[in-house]
Amino acid sequence: MQDCIFCKIISGEVPANIVLENDSILAFKDIEPQAPVHILIIPKKHIASINDIKFKDRDICGDILLAAKKIASERALSSALKEIDEATNFIDKSYDEGDIDG
Repeated sequence: MQDCIFCKIISGEVPANIVLENDSILAFKDIEPQAPVHILIIPKKHIASINDIKFKDRDICGDILLAAKKIASERALSSALKEIDEATNFIDKSYDEGDIDG
């Protein structure tokens, strides 16, 4: 997607202060932070919105959660870890109950 700022960051066309990167995600510091620590974690695959996530993207979604956990742990952000844990528990529960389409 040519007009997507995140795609431009991933391609290196727009510079970013990268915190973590692997084959499927990129994490970087927000240039206009709304909190003392404000890091964005984005998939390298273009996904326009949460409504565009498909079941086949579940590994990317897992990588995003694991990256958030790693970044929060490295920066001793205990409140962020609690939120990640709550989100993971919700996802696990929804998956177990069959609420996630497959």
